[in-house]
Amino acid sequence: MALTRNVEEVQMSTFKQGRINDPKNAVSILQRFKEQNQHVWKVLNDLKTDRDYEFTKSERILAGKPITDLVEIGISAPFIPTDCVGGLFRELKRFSSAGSFKLFVAIDLANSLWGKTLVKKAGRTYASSSYLTLVKHFRDLISSDWKNGCILLIADKSELANARDHLTVLRNTPLELFGEEGFHAIELVAKMANFK
Repeated sequence: MALTRNVEEVQMSTFKQGRINDPKNAVSILQRFKEQNQHVWKVLNDLKTDRDYEFTKSERILAGKPITDLVEIGISAPFIPTDCVGGLFRELKRFSSAGSFKLFVAIDLANSLWGKTLVKKAGRTYASSSYLTLVKHFRDLISSDWKNGCILLIADKSELANARDHLTVLRNTPLELFGEEGFHAIELVAKMANFK
């Protein structure tokens, strides 16, 4: 829910018009990724990007550079960490599909990727979660277009609960927890998975 509710500062995306970037949460995602993968950082440093990533005129990563550069530049540059998260996720999916490593993705409160947001657009209306760039990157990460990995999604009733309503008992089925759009997205991933 931090991606959709605890957003302190937003920027309009320069990459895709209409999308909303969240640099503070993006930096924390990159820092957490670096901390949790410190034991394999040398292996990740040997993996090279397959395309150029141009964020600004002065901030770019050329093809053939280590994918860890996406993490380092995203942590240090204040305007591009959201796009670095997307680039990192893309490269991780590519290398996992190629068999370079097995990828484990665990997302707590995953149903918030399809839930309500407290982020306001320029017109002072609440933005849909699909307008948030980080949410889009996480939805792409749990898509069925890569292999050699495992995805664990954890749903929480707090996404749906009304703090003022103490009488309603919420159901625990995936359809109710993820909503119709989210349920169909994760159902498609489960159907596309090759269980051998």
